[in-house]
Amino acid sequence: MIEAPEPKLPPIMVRYTDNLKDQIAEISNQFEDDVRIKLAGEQLKIFPANSDLHRAITKYLTHGKIEFYVITPKNQRPLKAVLKGLPVSYSADEIATGLAELGLKIDQVRQLTNLKTKAPIPVWQIVYRKAPENNKIFEWIEIKIHLTNSQVNREPSSLSLIYFKIFIVLYKENENL
Repeated sequence: MIEAPEPKLPPIMVRYTDNLKDQIAEISNQFEDDVRIKLAGEQLKIFPANSDLHRAITKYLTHGKIEFYVITPKNQRPLKAVLKGLPVSYSADEIATGLAELGLKIDQVRQLTNLKTKAPIPVWQIVYRKAPENNKIFEWIEIKIHLTNSQVNREPSSLSLIYFKIFIVLYKENENL
C-alpha cells in the first residue's frame, strides 16, 4: 500500500530586528540541527523538520514576544465566491440559510460596502471550505433560493422566490508563497 506523502510544513516568518545575529544564534542553539533558517527580503524564514518542532518554535517565539507569522498552506485556505443581484435588504443570515438549504456548507456570508460612504451594496462574499458537497457551486449559473422577506411584502410568513446569478471568484494564490 502506498502512503500519501506528509504535507509540507509552512515556514515561520520572523521580522528582522536590530540584533539579527543574536536572534539567529538563539533559534539555532535552542532547536539545534532540526531547523533551517533562510534570509528572505526583510524576514527570516524558519523551516522546521516536523510538526512538533513547528509548534515548539511558534510557542518559543510567542513567549519571547518576537513578532512572527505563519503562512496558511494552500490546501487549507478557504474558497471565496461573490454573489450579486439580490436586493440590499436581504441579510447575510437569510442568504446563508438559503444556501444551506441547497446543500452547501458555508462558513461565512458578508455583505460588502462602498468604501467611501460605507453604505451596503448588493454584493455578498461567501466563504466556504473545500469539500465534496461544495463542488456543485462551480456548476451553477443561476440558482433558486427561498428567502423570507417581511420587509418588502410586509407579511412575516410570505416567501419570496429569488433568482440570482452567482459569480465564482477564485482568488489566485501567489505562487511564491
